[in-house]
Amino acid sequence: ARQMVDTATTAFKLPICTKSFPKEFGRNRPCLNHHIGRCMGLCTGNISHAEYMEAVEGAVQLLTKGTKEILHSLKEDMYAASENLEFEKAARIRDRIHTIQQIEDRQKVIKDNSYADSDVFAFACDNNNTSVVVLAYRGGVLSDKQQQIYYNRSDIDELREEFITHYYILKQEIPKEIFIDAAIESAESLMRMLSEIKGHKVTVSVPVRGEKRQLINMAYSNAVEALNQVSKRSNKDEAALAELANILGLDGIPERIEAYDISNYGEDAVGGMSVFIKGQARKYEFKRFIIKSVEGVDDYASMREVLSRRIMRYNEQSKAYSIKPDLILIDGGRGHLSAVTEILDNSSFVDVPVFGMVKDSRHHTKDIVGPEGEVSLSARKNAFSLVTKIQDETHKYTVDYQRSRHTKKILRSSLLDIEGVGETRAKQLLKQFKSIENIKKATLEELKQADSIDSRTANNIYSYFHDNHQKETSNRGEKAPNEKHSETSD
Repeated sequence: ARQMVDTATTAFKLPICTKSFPKEFGRNRPCLNHHIGRCMGLCTGNISHAEYMEAVEGAVQLLTKGTKEILHSLKEDMYAASENLEFEKAARIRDRIHTIQQIEDRQKVIKDNSYADSDVFAFACDNNNTSVVVLAYRGGVLSDKQQQIYYNRSDIDELREEFITHYYILKQEIPKEIFIDAAIESAESLMRMLSEIKGHKVTVSVPVRGEKRQLINMAYSNAVEALNQVSKRSNKDEAALAELANILGLDGIPERIEAYDISNYGEDAVGGMSVFIKGQARKYEFKRFIIKSVEGVDDYASMREVLSRRIMRYNEQSKAYSIKPDLILIDGGRGHLSAVTEILDNSSFVDVPVFGMVKDSRHHTKDIVGPEGEVSLSARKNAFSLVTKIQDETHKYTVDYQRSRHTKKILRSSLLDIEGVGETRAKQLLKQFKSIENIKKATLEELKQADSIDSRTANNIYSYFHDNHQKETSNRGEKAPNEKHSETSD
């Protein structure tokens, strides 16, 4: 999709900048894209509306109908422009044709149409991880690429057998030919099964030469590159963890880091725990806590409760909490750190170092605070990036949980009290009307037209809000809006 969009903008020289037209016509010099011939220079104000719309329509046609049809259409336009002696226009169209053909040629890898519909599998392995890449060719064009990394898995032959055997179980699109980089024992049974599903012969083979082997080599290169990216990311994370360990004076590099944050909404507070293994978020281990023992807004007490419950579950050997962290980071400064130190010192987590992540006035990561004071992270790029990532991820997770609870409370406090409105209908109403206030203001006819709301339920919703409003009005001794009343003075 990105390739096609790039093709369209390049071929038709459409602007890809963020300028607002026509408001910014002629305000600044054209950018580099215009000077190197990649943009028509709409910002100059010298492009006519008709010329611009012609380019836009051509780009839309390319995206919606593909290269074959747009090339045919452009060639006809080029010949017509040439016959009408519009040589500049003909040259412009010729350049578009040339750009599209160049990109089409780069995408078209398979020349022999006899195996233009095929899937290509390749596996690459380093010491600990294995990468799998599947290239799908349809009509001779690379139409899809799937990539997967198996961490701590180096049995490449066993994985190849397992992966390819299961790959087509849920896939409806099966090609005529399947090329793999090495033989698998189940090839014969796989061919029989796929042939029966497809309704014609499907072959599984290991190419050794020619263009088929080139496709295997291309897939293998992609798999190796994927492993390289994993390795680079891993090395970067290791460098950041080593730098952080050095700054904090830890005995070793912390492999498992747990971070905690508190989010308050009124007197309702929740806590969030994130887990980072070797610098990477392990989201399925993230945990959420509803604060139960704290009254009012008290971040310190809330943080103490969360860590107390975490330690208690570790002591109970609860499966989800059975691993002790190498480092604990909490969102907050000296006060938060002091609040939890006593709890940790008198627990099985006494040997786990704990530090606070301090934010500046714009809520961005600034420093890290420990028992001996604050340490600036500004000059430690790797450690700063890691701590920022941990703090942002933890904060987002905690706040998202708070918001979801608040939304459910809103639903329960009003809409769910209405006969015929369950949680699903309540969410649909909020999605369509945007707020409870808008639902209250909606006419009966508007409610009846809402998705999944029948006439009876619409009447219930309308009556609920309007009858309640009238009761509240009468209880306060107020006059109805259409009644006249006299002004009184104190």
